Amino acid sequence: MVSTTRSRFPSPVDELDEVEDASRQMVVNGFPISCRVRRWIEERLRATELMWPAEIAAEVVSLHDAYATGDSHFVAGRIP
Repeated sequence: MVSTTRSRFPSPVDELDEVEDASRQMVVNGFPISCRVRRWIEERLRATELMWPAEIAAEVVSLHDAYATGDSHFVAGRIP
């Protein structure tokens, strides 16, 4: 089925492009990029009401922080 009408729920393309760019910078420059940028990604996703991607971003940040601080609860084998 093809529709020629505009979606009632437009995608936040500009915001997603910004999040993608910030994520790419983290991968290229190393994940320990400033905490501000990592938190910004999660906040930006929440602001655009993309809750499950925001939860994934928060979990990745949490896992990295546990790894970086040597938290004994961090187990690399649990990461899918």
